[in-house]
Amino acid sequence: MVTLASDPELADPLGKALLSQVEEHAHGWIKHEKLYRGTLVERGRQAFLAVLPYGHCYRVLGVGGPGIRDLDLAMFDANNVEIARDVTEDPNPGLGVGASICPGDASAYRIEARMRSGRGDFVLGVFRTVE
Repeated sequence: MVTLASDPELADPLGKALLSQVEEHAHGWIKHEKLYRGTLVERGRQAFLAVLPYGHCYRVLGVGGPGIRDLDLAMFDANNVEIARDVTEDPNPGLGVGASICPGDASAYRIEARMRSGRGDFVLGVFRTVE
């Protein structure tokens, strides 16, 4: 079994920074599928599709690289209804940190990264409860 600390997707500087966010906000949780990576300019947006099976709770954590001052996240359900939004003004957004996202059934969710201030590379990870 690959632990988060030895996961090759988390080996680069952004991955290591994301691992620090996981330690702080989702300690003991496991990575759900692959990481999402992108590059945005100010006011840019990029969407990712995540299928979240029923029976787990989830958190989405992100890290912006150098040059990013405010990166935000929003999550939308299959009906395009926003179910979570990051409201912090920093390069490390999170969804489900205060109240975990626990789907009532398996569904696809759109996670949208929004560059409010700055430009550069970022990484997002979806993490889930073990049981």
